[in-house]
Amino acid sequence: GYLSVGDKFTTNCIAADTSVYANESALNSALAAVTSIPMYGTYTTDLGAIAISTAAPTKGPVLTVIKKTTMPDGNPAVRFVVAG
Repeated sequence: GYLSVGDKFTTNCIAADTSVYANESALNSALAAVTSIPMYGTYTTDLGAIAISTAAPTKGPVLTVIKKTTMPDGNPAVRFVVAG
């Protein structure tokens, strides 16, 4: 399917923008505070995952992080909404 503005989805296929988050622990800490610090996701051509950053992307889909959550099997995940 194709994403449309307003669509919400959950995935665990994410990667941290290494210029913002030094490691997975730093990303997890930031995700825990997502309500106070806006976070965004966008596509990557080299990682094969949605890259999470504090800067809104300037091209491609703009995904806003809603919250840190879990997948149905209990693995950590992130909930996004398509903002643009």
